[in-house]
This record gives sequence, structure tokens and C-alpha cells, in this order.
Amino acid sequence: MKKTAAKKGPGEKHMIFKGSCTAIITPFGAKGGVNYKEFKKLIDFQINSGTQALVFLGTTGEAATCSEKEKQKIVKFFFFQKYFAVIMQ
Repeated sequence: MKKTAAKKGPGEKHMIFKGSCTAIITPFGAKGGVNYKEFKKLIDFQINSGTQALVFLGTTGEAATCSEKEKQKIVKFFFFQKYFAVIMQ
């Protein structure tokens, strides 16, 4: 992904990214835990399709049904994968 320097003009805010941003679901397995193998597939699909940023743990990410420990694991998973712009709600 090509990174571009954010430019500020009069009255403009600093841009974090340019392009599309997808709110991504959190896939759960049959036993109720997060299915990280499928999660990585979803993320990779978005990246390979040109998505510039992902929103996770939002309303489509089932944040209300995840424990604090699960949320921490999800955050670590995203950041240890060295993905691009990530937005967490």
C-alpha cells in the first residue's frame, strides 16, 4: 500500500487515510470463541480488495458480546499482524 503524506490546507483536518474503510465482523466458531483463522481470511480479503482501513469491535464486530479479555486478544491480533490503518470503536 502506498502511503501518502497528509496535507493540510486552510480549514482542513489531518487525513488519517484515503480510500475505503470497512466495518468488519468478528467471526465466531461453533464453540463460541473468536475464529481467528476465518478472521484473518476476512481481513486479507479486504486488504487484497484495496480497503485502506478497517473498523473492528464496532456494532458489526459484536463488541457487546465479547468479554474484555476477548477484546484485548482481538486488538493484539490486529496489531501483531501489522495491518494498516485500524479504527476501533
